[in-house]
Amino acid sequence: MSSSSSLQNPFLEEWRDCLVAYYAQVLQRNEPDLEASVRQLLLRVGVAEERVMALRAQTLPEPALELEPTPSEPELSEPELEPEPASSELELRHSAPEPPVKPKKEPPKQLSFF
Repeated sequence: MSSSSSLQNPFLEEWRDCLVAYYAQVLQRNEPDLEASVRQLLLRVGVAEERVMALRAQTLPEPALELEPTPSEPELSEPELEPEPASSELELRHSAPEPPVKPKKEPPKQLSFF
């Protein structure tokens, strides 16, 4: 009998590629628990750690740098909005709601026994 290392599944590489694609989806959905499990599985089945790290860096967005305004830039304030007149609010409250539409009931149909 031959050893198991000499028998290689012809679909092993395709399966690894599918697992790598699944890992990318897990990263995009931001599922940290599942990510750890799939990452361990990838490393266990022979995917290089460099490939896993590159995929992670490629898939995850870079953290946005928060820019502080420079002292030379004046801070812009939002213009204050004036409240709407109260009359429009009263009109909405006193408008009559439309009556609900009742569905038409069909009379029961008697089935023929003959």
